[in-house]
Amino acid sequence: MMAKNLSLSLSMLYFVLTLGILSLFFFKNFQGIQGDGIYYYSYTASILWDGDLDLKNQYDHQALAPTKGTITNGNYFIDPNTGKAFSLFNPGTGILMVPAVSLGRLINRMAGSSHFDPFDLYYQFYAGYTSVILTSLALLLLFLILKRYFSLGIALICPMLFLFGTNWLFYAAVFAAWSHAYAAFLCVFLIWTFLKFVQKKNILSASLFGICGGIFFSTRNFSVLLFALFVLYSLFLIIKNKDKIVNKKYLFIYGVVFLFFLIGALPQFADNFVQHGNFLITSSRAIQTAKLPFGLFWPPNFKVINFSNLYMLYSNLFNSDNGLFYFHPFYLLGLLGIILIRHRHSRLQGIFNLMLLGLFIFWFIDASYFDSWFNRAAGSGFGHRRFLIFIPFFVFGAANLLSYSKNSKIMKYLTFFVYSSLFTCGVSLFHFFTSHFRSFFITKDSLLGLYAHLLGSKAALGLNLISFIAIILISKAGKERYVFTWRKPLIIFLILGCFIFPVIFLKPNSPWLRERFRAKKGFFLMYGTTSYVHLSGKYWGFPENMGRPLLSSRGIIKLPAPLKKGDILLFKLTALYSEEAGRASMNVVLGQEPVGRAAIERGTHIYSFPLTHEVKENRKLGIEFKGPRNKTPSIIFHEGRIIFKEEHEPPFGYVDLPPDNYVLDSDKVAIEGWALDDRGVKEVLIKRESLPGDKAQRIDKDGLITLGQGIFQEGNRPDVEKTYILYPDILKAGWIFWLSRSMLPHCKNDVYKIHVFAYDSDGNTAELGMRTIVCEEMK
Repeated sequence: MMAKNLSLSLSMLYFVLTLGILSLFFFKNFQGIQGDGIYYYSYTASILWDGDLDLKNQYDHQALAPTKGTITNGNYFIDPNTGKAFSLFNPGTGILMVPAVSLGRLINRMAGSSHFDPFDLYYQFYAGYTSVILTSLALLLLFLILKRYFSLGIALICPMLFLFGTNWLFYAAVFAAWSHAYAAFLCVFLIWTFLKFVQKKNILSASLFGICGGIFFSTRNFSVLLFALFVLYSLFLIIKNKDKIVNKKYLFIYGVVFLFFLIGALPQFADNFVQHGNFLITSSRAIQTAKLPFGLFWPPNFKVINFSNLYMLYSNLFNSDNGLFYFHPFYLLGLLGIILIRHRHSRLQGIFNLMLLGLFIFWFIDASYFDSWFNRAAGSGFGHRRFLIFIPFFVFGAANLLSYSKNSKIMKYLTFFVYSSLFTCGVSLFHFFTSHFRSFFITKDSLLGLYAHLLGSKAALGLNLISFIAIILISKAGKERYVFTWRKPLIIFLILGCFIFPVIFLKPNSPWLRERFRAKKGFFLMYGTTSYVHLSGKYWGFPENMGRPLLSSRGIIKLPAPLKKGDILLFKLTALYSEEAGRASMNVVLGQEPVGRAAIERGTHIYSFPLTHEVKENRKLGIEFKGPRNKTPSIIFHEGRIIFKEEHEPPFGYVDLPPDNYVLDSDKVAIEGWALDDRGVKEVLIKRESLPGDKAQRIDKDGLITLGQGIFQEGNRPDVEKTYILYPDILKAGWIFWLSRSMLPHCKNDVYKIHVFAYDSDGNTAELGMRTIVCEEMK
């Protein structure tokens, strides 16, 4: 009894300690919901303030803090069948935030209701603190699991090493409304409930296991695969012990698991049904047919699993750029600990095997998903954020490696040093990232360069020494309960072959690469960068405020596909220098072949460079500037894009004003809108439908009568510029046409159908919209 009480006290102390540490980091570094977090929190706000899952009101809500203006700028999609607004994100994270925000709302009402806006920073803190609580629970559950199969010292050390050494702390305390820390907790919780379920199959354990799997599914769709693997493994254990089978009992127990899984998954199914009118239609499927407000980043014929993309599998692990390392070294050590060392406890080893299988499937899916688009945005030096979902797997592997290394004098101290160094690097990187990381981040263009910088200060070396000694002292506590043996070499080679196989046998040809580049709309500076678009940190700064600064007068871009004669290079950039100093020039080459030269004016402009001759298959695009009076100009690039010669898309746009069924009771009305085309809009024509009595010579071949041309206006549509990023003449996408009464014969209670068409230089045309004008007598 005394030992049990001591264990309980130690567990509670561990939870309180981690909660206190995380709370300190949270209150110091959390500045409100940022980035993708708003998509998750919008579910919380919609449920508590609107009582529904239609996200339009939440996404268009006016933000009071920490930013100005509309907090999401309309980043949602409209389902054409239901008319509901939805995002690509699962509702599970938002559901988990509901209790904390509900408490905050209750306290607010009791205190006098001074916070009315659901996006008030007051509620954002409540929502973000959910991540702190769940991460503390995840650390506690990891400690309890590890304590059962490893020594007490390893159980104490390993979770904390991963909290501070990887990106876990960042997503738990800074980007605390993103789903990654929530998914990490649910994965740990799923393993804990599964162990309880396997140990004792009763209604309580079955309920916990099932509902955790369902909530996990509502948070991350992929997790249903991991849940299914655990269920199959539990069935395997039953079949393995045939003499203990009780058919009716287990049929009932697994029925409870399935029932509670559906209960936990209900938020996801309800979201699918409300948004799309079908439980099984996900946002990923619905977006392909939705009326997109942007419609820019969704490639045609999109497939979640595209085997043609699997040559990029290795990029999930080993690519580095600007110091990014997508697969964190701590994750790599955990993976090696699982692959090379086999735990003697069969049940725990079974979990390792299942999670290893799930991890490889996840890599294959992620490698094909959006051409690994998330890689560049996901690392930030911490490692790939999406792998946080498997944090317990890597912790178990690191515990395996640490436990095994204690049997060897040389390997023991080497392992201790590597663990303490990675811990120190994680703390240093967190410090720099939350304060002044740009002072080094953009200049450290290699993994070793980044980590050498992180360990370079006296404070970092001191922390490294302290953590090294602490690991030595704590890891000695207790004796190991299990012996480890090396796996068979054949298994090791098979697993390592999974990394090598895609690189050797799945190399794509140039036409395929070009096709995928076209599917990305040809972007290559900010919005189009993927793991196979290389922007060296020696030349390019970290993107900020919709721009990427050039660090010197010369820049190199390694494009993902070769270019051909007839392609057009577009650059949108801002040159910062005084007009009195003169003009700068920009020279563009592809490999050693010159592409073009242009005079660069002060301010924001778009520069076009057509490829007028065939070039060798070279992807290295070079840019060189000569500033006014031989000084290097300060250049900020907003985006670069390739307009492919195969592209002959029709124009597109919209008619914003006037509203339909507009009553014209004055002398004139402005018809306004915008139009874009991949090769430039030639003209916008405003036409009306003919009426009885209209002369035949005025009627065009399309049966309409031309009223006039829209006049393009520069700089009046920043919303279009921000949404569509880079098209020819995007700086003057907006047009206006003044429709006067004199253009409409018999303008007395007549109804006119006004059509607006856009034409490009290739002869393509598209109707931008139609408005009904009711002409009444002037007041």
